[in-house]
Amino acid sequence: MDIQTTSANRRAVLGLLAASSIMALPAAALPAAVHDNPDARLLAAFDTYCVAFRELRDAPITNTDRDNDQFYARMDAASDAMLREPAYTPAGIAAKLWVGVHHTWHEPMIDAAILGERELTADDIDALDYYQKLIWSALTDARRLAKATH
Repeated sequence: MDIQTTSANRRAVLGLLAASSIMALPAAALPAAVHDNPDARLLAAFDTYCVAFRELRDAPITNTDRDNDQFYARMDAASDAMLREPAYTPAGIAAKLWVGVHHTWHEPMIDAAILGERELTADDIDALDYYQKLIWSALTDARRLAKATH
């Protein structure tokens, strides 16, 4: 199943569900610890995206598109929130890159990598085209910098 939505109308309707998510909360409603990280809202949206994607991936194969709309709605709302939020840290940049890569490359190895279930092997990386390797290199650098700042 394609991760991208196929209809602007569907995306608009599903995006209305964002009002019930953490991305729609005013800053004052977020826990105090969240205020310590300038990318807290962006990273919360990334977590929401990953949870919804994991649930979609684990949903029964017999699910209809209508059954899966709940997952796509949460993923779309999270992606939209991430687009609105500027990144201030390498972790925020990495989160945006992960979701961008996920929407661009529809491969099981990317699905597993975004969820932290595996790393790409040298053979996986060799199979990427030149531009994918460049993007993967930037993602790897952002992830490395994020780990170094903690």
